[in-house]
Amino acid sequence: MTIDGVPRQVVVHVRPASGGADEEGYALIVFDEVDPVSPATVVSVEEGHRTREVEGELTLTRQRLQSLTEEYESSREEMRSTNEELQSTNEELRSTMEELETSKEELQSINEELVTLNQENRHKVEELSQMSSDLQNLIVATDIPTLFLDRALRILRFTPRLGDLFNIRATDRGRPLSDLTHRLKDCDLIVTASQVLAELKPVEQEVRDDQGRWFLLQMRPYRSSEDRIGGIVITLFDITAQKRAAREIADAKEHAERVVNSIDEPLVILTPGLRVHSANRAFYASFRVTPENAVGRLIYELGNRQWDIPLLRTLLEDVSPQNSVVNDFEVIHRFEKIGERVMLLNARRLDDSELLLLGFRDVTALKLSEQSLLDADRRKDEFLATLAHELRNPLAAITGPSRCREKLALNPRRIVLGRSSKDRRRTRSRVRRPSASRSSDDESPQQRVSIYAR
Repeated sequence: MTIDGVPRQVVVHVRPASGGADEEGYALIVFDEVDPVSPATVVSVEEGHRTREVEGELTLTRQRLQSLTEEYESSREEMRSTNEELQSTNEELRSTMEELETSKEELQSINEELVTLNQENRHKVEELSQMSSDLQNLIVATDIPTLFLDRALRILRFTPRLGDLFNIRATDRGRPLSDLTHRLKDCDLIVTASQVLAELKPVEQEVRDDQGRWFLLQMRPYRSSEDRIGGIVITLFDITAQKRAAREIADAKEHAERVVNSIDEPLVILTPGLRVHSANRAFYASFRVTPENAVGRLIYELGNRQWDIPLLRTLLEDVSPQNSVVNDFEVIHRFEKIGERVMLLNARRLDDSELLLLGFRDVTALKLSEQSLLDADRRKDEFLATLAHELRNPLAAITGPSRCREKLALNPRRIVLGRSSKDRRRTRSRVRRPSASRSSDDESPQQRVSIYAR
């Protein structure tokens, strides 16, 4: 090396920097100038320098080897930990992949469910649209006045027929009920609606408008699909025809009751369970029972069970169910208060109902009259038989000679004079034999009376 233009011998020493982490990768270079010496000295010096350099290099190599060994060990530890981390990360990734696959399948199923739900929702929307249209058409086409109110008694919707009773227009939606006027008499809708909301019970009452028409007013709580009270539904049914028919039916019933009560024959109407539905005055008077003790009770329990008659049971339980009409069914029974009675029972099934009309005709007096006539006829026959028996001998004595004279008058040559009394008795017996041969038993009393009259 030339220093200041003069060739100089320099020994170069190179060492790695032994400082901190900041000096890592740096090397320390030292230039050691050597004085000029003899060749031998130079050789020895060079060998010494070379030895020191080799030792330095060896030391440096050992240091590097040591550092490399330490770095290798640390790197190995780091690689081992990194490997473990990578394995755990790999396992986590594998599990994550499995979870992702599961999530993917779930997402596919959810997607399919969403597609199905979307279709269902579309169908439901179409159904709701159709139902809304149907409801709107129903509201328009119905003839029943209907009013929908919310919980604050404000108008939600109504049917067109409500305009016949309320002064209401389509623009009145959202207005309170108290702002409307109506044609109903003696009807406080606000109070009734508040009562329905408070008690949650439906209310029915009959009201009349200013034209005399009758309506059945119904107020019911409006329940939503979640079973919540959303307001009130008011409906008004025209019952004018029903009221008129009910009045006519009541008048007809009253007239029929007057007619039935005017009939002298006892009548009773029975329910399908054979309980007394009603009866006329003749029934109560004839059998001495009261309406309080008869209506609603079994026919067999009336009057201390005096109506528990076997023949009556036969009529009501066996004959009447098979025949809609039963005429002159004879029953003989002894009652506690009125004695023995002979009755002819007539049963009829009333039209359009299962009620049974039972009529009683008391023929006791008629039966007694028939028995009296039979007894009189029997006594007459006995009298005539006795009279014929008593008159038989005198008549035979009278008719015998008369017939004999008639025969003698027809044949005078057979008259024999001067016969003895024995011959006369024989002749008399021959004459009487024809009349005696006719037995009185073969003749009826009328024939005997006619013979006696001749």
